[in-house]
Amino acid sequence: MINIDINIKSNFIKQIELKGHAGSGEKGYDLICCSVSTLLIALINGLSEYIKADIDVKVKEGYSLVKINEANQEKKIKTDVLTKTFLLSVESLSEENPEFVKVNIMEE
Repeated sequence: MINIDINIKSNFIKQIELKGHAGSGEKGYDLICCSVSTLLIALINGLSEYIKADIDVKVKEGYSLVKINEANQEKKIKTDVLTKTFLLSVESLSEENPEFVKVNIMEE
């Protein structure tokens, strides 16, 4: 099971944490895991390379953490578009595959 924790403060996503493995297929052939990983890589690349947002990223086997520290309002709005697109995408995966992906939203 991949647990995705999304922390929202003042309607902006401040942190995304992923833990675990989908376990929906053989290692290297797990399409759910591949989907979540691809979405996360696209998010990180967009935030760091396109927006040049102030983020902290930790990625290791079975664990990823993205902290959004952006204060610039223009970058914050662009960051919000990418992070909420990520959220919509993983929520869709979770709805279609609830035994492999769970999304938890915590609002402050």
